[in-house]
Amino acid sequence: MKTALDIGIAIIYFVWLLNYGYRNKQLLWTLFFACTLYQGAFEVSTTIGNVTLVLQILLPVLLVLDRMLHTGFKLPIHYDAILMLLIVLIAFLKLPNGFVGLSDYGSHKVFMLAFHALVPFFTIRICGVDDNLNDCFCKVTVGAAVTMALRSLLNVGTMGFRLEGGEAGVLVTARILAFGCVIISLYAFSAKNVELRKKREYVVDLIVGSVLILLTGTRAALVYAFLAAFITNAYFARSHKVKGKKGNLRLIIIGAVILAVGAVLGAMTDSDAISRVLSTIPVIGKAFSSAHAARSDAGRLQMLQQAINQIIDSRFHGTGTGTFLFGYKTRYPHNILLESLLENGWLSFLFVCSLLLTTLRSAFRLGRIGEINTACIVAVFLYCLLDSMTAGDLGKNYKLWFMCAMVIAEYYAQKRTLIHREVSTNERLGE
Repeated sequence: MKTALDIGIAIIYFVWLLNYGYRNKQLLWTLFFACTLYQGAFEVSTTIGNVTLVLQILLPVLLVLDRMLHTGFKLPIHYDAILMLLIVLIAFLKLPNGFVGLSDYGSHKVFMLAFHALVPFFTIRICGVDDNLNDCFCKVTVGAAVTMALRSLLNVGTMGFRLEGGEAGVLVTARILAFGCVIISLYAFSAKNVELRKKREYVVDLIVGSVLILLTGTRAALVYAFLAAFITNAYFARSHKVKGKKGNLRLIIIGAVILAVGAVLGAMTDSDAISRVLSTIPVIGKAFSSAHAARSDAGRLQMLQQAINQIIDSRFHGTGTGTFLFGYKTRYPHNILLESLLENGWLSFLFVCSLLLTTLRSAFRLGRIGEINTACIVAVFLYCLLDSMTAGDLGKNYKLWFMCAMVIAEYYAQKRTLIHREVSTNERLGE
């Protein structure tokens, strides 16, 4: 029964995507954004997983061809796209035994980088974005968050209040929910000309989404979502003369409400998932000790220490893609900067830092010239950047590279628009 309902929800979301994309004449982009968000949410062996995989191959080709037809088969070459290509190339060249297939961890990481990160990155940078596409991305993301919440709620009960998320898994569920919460919070507190009734609905949605993240037991998703929303709201409000202080104060109040709800649920249900999150809060953490959280924190610290020792031993030349060993298993240090320096050497580290710094520069410049949809793009990027410092590897953080492309492409699009307006104004004054 649960499986049938789960598939039914996915089909409803897919039908909504088709309807939304067709009505807004952005069908290819709508499906492209959805496939990128949902990557990892379905096993490849399932029917939905196979459909998603085929679309991930087909959609970038169609989008690039459509762009080429409109621009006379001219493909622009961008500095940041070359950086992304070099990151993937070095990871490939640093494979200890060559590309031996996806069964090898290093080969799988390179495949993830090439297929799930490089291809979407080049698609975005070749085709470019505009405010309509940003709006499309925001709506598709919020729709994905709603869908993931419904799919997860079908599985409540197997571990108390811990959301299992079905095939999607806890981490994918929490991250997509976090994307939705970040976007909704900006619409609630930073958007202009939004009715009070609508803002109240956004606040309720934000609280519900945040409580669902709390129930997954994923601490980073909840903390980083609020940090990304807080930073973007403050910067965007300052640049656009919106009441940012009030918005951030309301975010803090909502955060306190969510923690209070979590404390009550944790006390009533003795849920380890909720305890994992609450145990990290300075004031109330002692009342919700979690053995799982303690083991996780200790393991992360040991990984970081071992990664630093191996970097020094390798003299910053890199040990090879997928060669980091922790205990008896091949792992990753849960920090993409350390990982690039450890496995692929100082040159890869410089390329990764250059790309991230280029994106950060574009993000903060966008805060001064972009509108609310642009602020949402920046906030999701900040969330992905924060998350990549404590979770995942270079390949699994493909959403970070995708958001890098979105932010940089949007910055150059906004810059071109401003230049065009300046030229038009000067021409009118000249006349």
